[in-house]
Amino acid sequence: MKEIALLLVIGILLANTLASNEPKQWLEKNGGDLVLTMSGSCSNLLEFAEAVSHWTTRLGETTGNVTDIHQDNHICSATVNDIFPISVKMLVDSAIKGPICYTLPLFVSKIIQFPNEKVFKDELEFWTSSSLCQAIAPNKAKVGDIGTIGFSSAMVDHAFLYISDYISLDTLAMRPWRLQSTFDILKFYNVDADCLTKGTNCLDKLKFYRCSTLKQSKYKNIFSFVPSAFFKEEEQVSILESMLVIGKTYSIDHSHKIRYIDIVKQLWVVQKEEFQKLENIPPNQRTDLETRELDYWTFMKLRLNRLSTILSFPG
Repeated sequence: MKEIALLLVIGILLANTLASNEPKQWLEKNGGDLVLTMSGSCSNLLEFAEAVSHWTTRLGETTGNVTDIHQDNHICSATVNDIFPISVKMLVDSAIKGPICYTLPLFVSKIIQFPNEKVFKDELEFWTSSSLCQAIAPNKAKVGDIGTIGFSSAMVDHAFLYISDYISLDTLAMRPWRLQSTFDILKFYNVDADCLTKGTNCLDKLKFYRCSTLKQSKYKNIFSFVPSAFFKEEEQVSILESMLVIGKTYSIDHSHKIRYIDIVKQLWVVQKEEFQKLENIPPNQRTDLETRELDYWTFMKLRLNRLSTILSFPG
């Protein structure tokens, strides 16, 4: 009898352990549909779906309704094709490989244009400290916020796109975008889970930012503020953008390389002139658009530094 009682106790303990480790929320592709599963009642799922829709609207996209809602005991599932941003639907379970983790949250947040653009730490840090973003306490994070993790308060060693405590969109260098438990990400980087749930024991490692998008009408690409007459051919824009995406010059011949060096040198002149003009306006007298334009030209400096390195000449 003692043995039977002991086995029953062990069985209960194992069941409780397994139950506590089950994901309380998950998002996956199922036959082409995006399906959200949550523990608890469907009212909780619908409340979360409303927050997702609000985020999608904030990104400038239209949203629809949750469909195929189904409650099975303590689990609710629903099809959520029409509430998530297009970029999330595109990246979930896709084979797209991220060049580096800093790209992903900026792309989904519509701050950069390409999912495979090579973004580096200084550029992510620029945007999160710019007027587009505001810092959020870890335990106040909401769907769509950018999460960063640093081994010290002065560093950013990893970035991800927060969806909930149980779901984040994440990648490691040159690996496909993936959905992963936010808690697993924190565990990998040795961040206490209490930082996310309670805002304690953070040690300044985990930070979140809520960012606006770049207005698409004004910031269509990195060269959107450059006078259209500056480029003789549209192809010149796409080639420079491609250099930024892949981080190298392809195999263009020497004469073409000299031409692109000349274009980048001229862009430096435009950048410095526009930046100086805006910086001379006292901060308390700048309009919202002028502040965003100053951000833009500061970012252009980072990108021109990158192009100068790719083309092997000092900026």
